[in-house]
Amino acid sequence: MKPFGKYARLGHRSLFSVLIIFLAVPIIVEACWYGNFRDSWQPAFVKQIKEECGADVKYHCDQQFDADRYTQMEDRVPWLGQNVFAALINGFYDDDKTMAKLLFLYWKDRWNLCQNIKNMTHFGCSRHMFYRREPDFFPRYLWACSFNRNEAKMNLLYMYGWGSATTSAPQKYVGNPFNDGRLGNQLFHLIIGYGIARKLNRTQYLPFAGERKHAEKYLTYLHKIFPRWTRTYVLPEKGIKERKVKFGGSWSYDDPLRLKNFTDQYLLLTHYFMRNRRYFDDYLEDVREILQFSEEVKQNGSSVLRSLNNHSHALCIHVRLTDFVALKRSTDMKSTVKAANQLAIRKNISHFMIFGDDQKFMNKLSEAIIKEGGWKSDAVAISKYDESIDLYLASVICSSFLITAARSTFAFWLAFFVQDQNAVYYLNVSTKDLVM
Repeated sequence: MKPFGKYARLGHRSLFSVLIIFLAVPIIVEACWYGNFRDSWQPAFVKQIKEECGADVKYHCDQQFDADRYTQMEDRVPWLGQNVFAALINGFYDDDKTMAKLLFLYWKDRWNLCQNIKNMTHFGCSRHMFYRREPDFFPRYLWACSFNRNEAKMNLLYMYGWGSATTSAPQKYVGNPFNDGRLGNQLFHLIIGYGIARKLNRTQYLPFAGERKHAEKYLTYLHKIFPRWTRTYVLPEKGIKERKVKFGGSWSYDDPLRLKNFTDQYLLLTHYFMRNRRYFDDYLEDVREILQFSEEVKQNGSSVLRSLNNHSHALCIHVRLTDFVALKRSTDMKSTVKAANQLAIRKNISHFMIFGDDQKFMNKLSEAIIKEGGWKSDAVAISKYDESIDLYLASVICSSFLITAARSTFAFWLAFFVQDQNAVYYLNVSTKDLVM
């Protein structure tokens, strides 16, 4: 769903189309000026968009969008007569340094609105959906993506300036089979898929191949934690024609650009597990925007945070045992206690937070840290919460983070949310583990 392609000039439409456009302009402008956004813009609907689309929506109509400016456009936008209204995702700002994404909400069938937003693959269009008020150039450039469901294509609309034009191109997708991993692996699957799609100017699709039934419960769970991530993919119909391509490895990096000349509509990469962050390093800012916590997680996490009292500035430790024991990659008690106490002294930290998958081991670790470090009896808190709360807590209480099992994917994502990324440490990392 990339909005690229040859220009389609719109200036020589039929007389009927022109009449529709001129009849629609006063209606839209009047709605903007007087704040009458009809049924679609009632507060309940705005709330629905926020909840279902994971968007911070504020409706706003710039009064510079007047009838004269529309009629001065060299060309006519094709959907001007279809009850088009504007909403700004992430708000409307006056700060010259701030960019806000602008999205046009349209079609009378407002209950399909969120699906249209998903189909537009918000982040795939994001580079073209920014407006910026330039210090030396007051007029705003507004771009938006619109979805033409009749023609099944994307339109990129240049809405402001000396004219407007549309572009379109066939939609192309890339995906990789679902794996049977837990939350950390599922996050890697989705975010790496997003990074590869961005690199190839494609849209990520979620195929039916692989462990789909196993993964679906995590997809639902992830939607509750990070509602914005649903904007990064599409769900195709069953039976699509896919070209399977051998690609990647668990920890190694395979350059996606070697696939740039493939013309197939659907590329299915054959590797189930990919865990190398290099696939999305170029898009970290967007990834962090995608992984914004839901209001529910924030509220539940804040409640837990209040119960932790003085652990707001903590050295966080993640331990991993279970299946890692047989792989000889599990957390070592002695070296973890030593490293934790050394880091705490160096960082002037007197509180600890332990995350992990073995409560018995975590309790013993807590006791050992307190005893050998000479800390107060309540210096160590132990997580007994679900994964969503753990991720949120990592984002707000961890001033430093110690990963004791380098190949734990969940440990990676916990550390990903630590505000000071220079304060993330790995314990006993082998060279081949450093690819993360």
